[in-house]
Amino acid sequence: MKPLIDILKKNFPTSSNRTFKTWLEQKRVRIDGKKAVNLHEDVLPNQQVILTQRPPKKLKDLVILYEDDDLIVVEKPSGLLSVASNTNTYCAHSILKKMFGKTRVHIIHRLDQFTSGVMAFALNQKSKEALKQQFFEKSAKRLYAAVLEGKLKKHGMWKTRLFESKDTKMHVTKATGGRIQLAITYFNTIETGPKFSFVAFELKTGKKNQIRVQAAANHTPIVGDKKYGTHSDPLKRLGLHALELQLTHPSTHKKMFFHSKMPPIFFKPFKNRSRIQTFLKTFEQKKPQQVLKF
Repeated sequence: MKPLIDILKKNFPTSSNRTFKTWLEQKRVRIDGKKAVNLHEDVLPNQQVILTQRPPKKLKDLVILYEDDDLIVVEKPSGLLSVASNTNTYCAHSILKKMFGKTRVHIIHRLDQFTSGVMAFALNQKSKEALKQQFFEKSAKRLYAAVLEGKLKKHGMWKTRLFESKDTKMHVTKATGGRIQLAITYFNTIETGPKFSFVAFELKTGKKNQIRVQAAANHTPIVGDKKYGTHSDPLKRLGLHALELQLTHPSTHKKMFFHSKMPPIFFKPFKNRSRIQTFLKTFEQKKPQQVLKF
């Protein structure tokens, strides 16, 4: 028999008692399916303790999908910068800095301004280093979905070399050396219509505008992407969404996944949506909860 607080501390050693109390108030901690009401209530070895995912919380232009003492995961809308630019300081990073303090929120990866979806920030230096290492080692997994012009083969891989021109635009090149960057993306075509394709992508590398420039080089640009030569805009926005982020928690070392729902407008170009809906259900069926060790 153990007090509930001891189990929580074992599973979340960097979290505070205040955080644990908040979880109880949010009815996220359950013992054998019943909500826990006291941090000091006893738990038997044969009982199961579960921490459910916190309901999404709106923060200005962001939706908070997950938060603890080490990281925060948000859903960014299309049009909002991830980090400040030379001409615009309002961004996901600035919103979170106002909430947590200027020195506490650390950037570990980015989304393009007009790409929507899931992204994460570290909340201390140790977590920043651990999470950035996962991106460097390519153990963090990033899944995207996009609507492309034209038809794409069922599945495959794009392996290209990229360089950035003075106008900040990325280009595919056959050259090597210097500032040339290798970009690798896996793709799987979920649905193809007369004019457009719904495609899932997994980034193996994370270069600037990677999926966008590779899709354009394949003559199947992402819809709404004027920067890379699209001819159509059926969604009235860039047709790229960061669907899921998988990473290892920097303190507990547990595998975690975070999912951002597909904006409904992405279905618009397709009359037959059954394969798309089946594909998306694979993400929604993942249980957003953790079974804690006794």
